Amino acid sequence: MGSRLSDAALPRSTARRVAATIPLRGPPQTLPLPTAAFVHTDAIAARSAAVNSIRLLRFALVGAVGFVVDAGVLTAMLGSVTPSVYAARAVSFSVAVLVTWLLNRRFVFGPTQRQHAGAEYLRYLVTQVIGALTNLAVFFTLVAAFPVLTGRPVVPLAAGAVLGAIVNYWGSTLWVFGAKRRITP
Repeated sequence: MGSRLSDAALPRSTARRVAATIPLRGPPQTLPLPTAAFVHTDAIAARSAAVNSIRLLRFALVGAVGFVVDAGVLTAMLGSVTPSVYAARAVSFSVAVLVTWLLNRRFVFGPTQRQHAGAEYLRYLVTQVIGALTNLAVFFTLVAAFPVLTGRPVVPLAAGAVLGAIVNYWGSTLWVFGAKRRITP
C-alpha cells in the first residue's frame, strides 16, 4: 500500500523545505510528497500574504500620520512664518517625509542591515518625490482629459493619491528598505 514518508527518508535539505507528515483527524497520517509540498507552499504563501497585509495596513496608517503632520505644519507655517503657500508647502512636505521615514523604518519595514541610515533616507526621499510627481501627473492628466472634473477635484485628487501611494509603497518595499528588512509583522 502507501509507504509512510518521514523526514528521515528525505535528504536533509528537502526535509527542511517540505512538511511531509501532516496530522489529520484520527491517527497521524502521511500525505504523499507532492501533496505535502503544496500544503507547505500554501502555508508559506498564506503567512507571506498575512505579513504583507499587516505591512500595508501599517504603511497606510503611517501615511495618515504623515498627512496630519503635513497639514499641521502647512497651516502653522502659513499662520505665523510665511505668507507663501509654496514655501510653507516645501517645509511641510519635508517634515512629513522625515516623520514618515522614521515611522516606516520603525513600525513597518524595520531598518535595513546593509546601508547607512542617511543613504536609506535619501532613497526614501527620492521615492516620495516620485510618488508625489505621480500623484500630480494623474491629477493634471485627469483634469485635462475630463474638464468636468474641475468641478469635482476630489475625484482626480483621490485617483492621484491612490497611484502615488502605490508608487511609494512599492518603492519603499523594493528599493528603500530592500530585501533585508525584517520579516515579522
